[in-house]
Amino acid sequence: MILLSLKSYTQYDILLHKPYKEKYLALDSLLETAKRCTTYLEALAVSDKIQQLGKQHNDPEMVLEGKYYLAFYILASEKYDEKQAVNRVENIAEEAEKKKMLPLQIRANYILGYYFWNVRKNYEKGFRYYLKTDRLMQQITPDEFPNFSKYYNVISSTYYTFKDYQTAIRLLNKVIKQPFDKYNWHDKWTSYNNMGLYYDKLGIKDSALQYFQRALEIPFLEKQDIRYTIANGNIGNLYYDQGKYEKAVPLLRENYENAVKNEDWGVAAGAAILLADIYVKNHEFDQAEQLLYLARSYISKSEKKHLLESYYQVASKFYAAYRRTELGTIYQDSLIAAIKQNHSDFDAMILLRAQQKYDLNQLEAERQSAHLYRKMTRMRTVTILAVSILTIGILSVFFFLKRKSLIMGQEQKQKEIDLAKKQLELAEMQLNGLRNRIEEKRENIEVLKTIESDETIERLKDLRRKAIITGKDWKDFCETFDTVYPGYRYHLKLEVPEISPAETRSVLLYKLGLETEQVADALGVSKATIRTTWYRLKNKLSDTKIKNMQELAASIKPKTTT
Repeated sequence: MILLSLKSYTQYDILLHKPYKEKYLALDSLLETAKRCTTYLEALAVSDKIQQLGKQHNDPEMVLEGKYYLAFYILASEKYDEKQAVNRVENIAEEAEKKKMLPLQIRANYILGYYFWNVRKNYEKGFRYYLKTDRLMQQITPDEFPNFSKYYNVISSTYYTFKDYQTAIRLLNKVIKQPFDKYNWHDKWTSYNNMGLYYDKLGIKDSALQYFQRALEIPFLEKQDIRYTIANGNIGNLYYDQGKYEKAVPLLRENYENAVKNEDWGVAAGAAILLADIYVKNHEFDQAEQLLYLARSYISKSEKKHLLESYYQVASKFYAAYRRTELGTIYQDSLIAAIKQNHSDFDAMILLRAQQKYDLNQLEAERQSAHLYRKMTRMRTVTILAVSILTIGILSVFFFLKRKSLIMGQEQKQKEIDLAKKQLELAEMQLNGLRNRIEEKRENIEVLKTIESDETIERLKDLRRKAIITGKDWKDFCETFDTVYPGYRYHLKLEVPEISPAETRSVLLYKLGLETEQVADALGVSKATIRTTWYRLKNKLSDTKIKNMQELAASIKPKTTT
């Protein structure tokens, strides 16, 4: 992946009105800058800039990308409340679904899967997001979504963890033949290497060897690259399993040395254990002992506890062959404990996988049932239609002239009703959009309140003073409000003849169900100002039983005419 510097985004116009396949590299690089943001304010500034440019150029997808940038930063930084961070990303996914922005919907679900699987180690929740990502990716082509191979490499590896190698292979077969270039060749390498691992676990060694060799033959892959070392080491593992130690040792030794050089302690531990086992079998005990000592250290550094089973197995053989029976017995006991622990983890994963398979089967059963029901309904509908058409054919001539005038009138009336419904739906959507903007401002204020700095204080003051509904927006707001609540403003004026424009604004916002803080945010004033507005308005009311502005807003009920 090319890492483009932030300066190369001249007003981020490279992202405007482009399909995802033409901007995915820029978006990936942009998210890399989010990881490097040191403060919330820094990420918020970039997010605001992207959103503003999207609004100026009427690009709703870019506006949502700006929101996703900030949500991604909050999730990736791990500095903020996890529930709030996850909700932000989930909200992006839901909004992307409503606006039919499938690539962004996929990316949001994928990043949640990655977060829970790799960061939080919550495999059940992570796998659930990966399942959703898989289902969404079935609706898009690799050409439309260049991250296709990358995402399926990761999703297939989760099945590998659950030891469901057949499903892992099936998923990788979706991408294994996809073309690649200098930007995504590493995804192709991962596909080949993973496929080799899957076939190795199934005991199909020839196929495993072929895929590892294909991984080594990838253009753009240089020998000093850690990927080359890993694939070579996997071939060494194959030779080890087959007892071909002369071929295995140089490959495992190279894998071990490069892993240590790159501080990949898990790979280094695995290679050291296999080499130690070969040296034990060849009675080269000094080298075996040294490698076992290093392997134990690397396991601690890498926290790859599943390697302890193979470590204790080789260590117990080493001390038994070295005639140190007491230590051999200790390591055998440790081996039994490690096996029990691994099997316990394995059983837990199997249970989890079984539950997920059950959920998938239930989903498939429901889908089949729905399909059968639709088929039967269509057949019944066809039969009813055939009889109806015959009856209508006989009666149509008689009723045609009589009904023609009535039908035309009804159609016109229906068109008027449909138009009114659409206008009402649009008005309700606009009011909901206002609520969302107010809530977003409130969320940003709450986050800023947790950060102590002079810059934050100034930003907080500016944000609080910024009105969601400005003077020039008020006319449009009133027209929208009147569509949803016809006659309300008129009856409010009848109830309180001396009500001022500022007081009217507050009452209408309370009618939308907003709290005092949200009303203040919308108008860009303080809560104290809202309370002062109520005290002035209270003196103008004829009904002294009304305790607050919420009650006043609820008490206004326009009379309907019949």
